[in-house]
Amino acid sequence: MTFGHTVVARESCTSTQDEAKKYLAQPGTVITAKVMSAGRGRLGRRWVAPSGTNLCATLVGPHVEPARLWELAPLVGLAAVDAVRTLGFDVHVRFPNDLFFQGRKLGGVLIEVEAGQPLIGVGINVKSRVWPPELEDKAIALGDSVEIATLESTLWETLNRRWSLWERGGLAAILPDWHALLDTEARRIFVLDSQPTLCKVALLSASGQVTLELPDRSLRTISASEVIFGED
Repeated sequence: MTFGHTVVARESCTSTQDEAKKYLAQPGTVITAKVMSAGRGRLGRRWVAPSGTNLCATLVGPHVEPARLWELAPLVGLAAVDAVRTLGFDVHVRFPNDLFFQGRKLGGVLIEVEAGQPLIGVGINVKSRVWPPELEDKAIALGDSVEIATLESTLWETLNRRWSLWERGGLAAILPDWHALLDTEARRIFVLDSQPTLCKVALLSASGQVTLELPDRSLRTISASEVIFGED
């Protein structure tokens, strides 16, 4: 599997995720856009950025067994972190696929499935900007010295490398690196027993078990397929 053999570059579109549906017959195709009018993130949240400030891309994946689709979140998150670190930034993973830099969110991954194929959306804040008040202490960008095109090509390379390892050895082949780059201080809200609970992720197993550290420092293990996030 090779991503980036064909890159469809749009000046603008509603969403690269929607554009990617036109290319299901061409796995490995990448759709990029300088600006999206209806970009979306987790839980359907609107994802907005000024034109030309972010890496906005969707990569069309091949058919993946339904039982293994959950593995793509840590896989792609790690590949995205690899790409940014290649450019010299000390970026880490926040479970399962957020990019964290200096304690703030730098980017993330959205995976949707169409006809059994994953549409892998990646968004990374690149150019500096003025953040809206609700994001001032939560979001961060790499800065104006970074060229989006350079980051894009680096991402295709790192994802191809990680995907190849995953195809040969499963999630176990990349988990040591994922854990090494996990931001161990990053917390997020998990819904446990119907209650929002601020937790740290201590461990992710290849079998899909997530071990959480609760506020009282006790540990609890749940299935990755049962994870429900609250509002961050």
